[in-house]
Amino acid sequence: MAYKREGLKIIPDQGNEGSCTAFAMCSIINGYKDPKRRAAGGEWEYLDGSVFFQLVNSKYPADLQGALTPPMALKYAKEVGYIADYQALTASQQNAKTIKKLLKAGFLLLVVLTKVDRKKTEANGMLTRRTTGGGFAHSLCACTLDRNDNVKFVNSWGEERGLEGYFIAPDEELNYCLSQAYVVIDSDDTQKMNQLLYKKRISEAVNILSNQWKYGTVEEKEAMNFANSMLRKVCLGQDHQRNMSKEQVLDFVNKNF
Repeated sequence: MAYKREGLKIIPDQGNEGSCTAFAMCSIINGYKDPKRRAAGGEWEYLDGSVFFQLVNSKYPADLQGALTPPMALKYAKEVGYIADYQALTASQQNAKTIKKLLKAGFLLLVVLTKVDRKKTEANGMLTRRTTGGGFAHSLCACTLDRNDNVKFVNSWGEERGLEGYFIAPDEELNYCLSQAYVVIDSDDTQKMNQLLYKKRISEAVNILSNQWKYGTVEEKEAMNFANSMLRKVCLGQDHQRNMSKEQVLDFVNKNF
């Protein structure tokens, strides 16, 4: 895998601007759009974080009393068509394992890290936690994986810091510092996202049937148990204690089909 993700032609430097979220959002937009535009024979005009920050300010002046928040940046990017959608990771999904899965599927993520030792992270290019005090919160673009399967972030502190503007996050450090994470869906990636989430939705369907089971007739309960057994066994690979046995499945099929 290339050291720099294709499409991230410029490592931004936000300087003294408190707009790391805007710069991270632009790294995501540019990272999606530029390769696709060039593949079609065109060129994507690089979107700058400072400009993005001003655009959001002009659209939502009453909402921005301080630094730009990830939900507001994502909302704006979706409204103007830079992205198709976004989804916040739940508390149980906010971990290195889930982020790696999404990156391998081709998605980019807007991530907020806290409790970071900035000086050490800048110096060695490896995410390092702060052991005393609260550290600081910083928004970044999770863009790819390194050769050792660690999550790699593109920063907004310029190319002179870290690994030419990037830094690596070992799993343990990432899990410790991770505060928020949003998977961003580009305008033509909705189907890919649906495919990635389909097992989650099947699991939700199983739960719905389980919760409604008590209201059914004897025959309906048997049908719901059959449906759940098939979904759990075939789609989710679960040998659940309530799955029908092979004999029960055959009896149900012979009785109803």
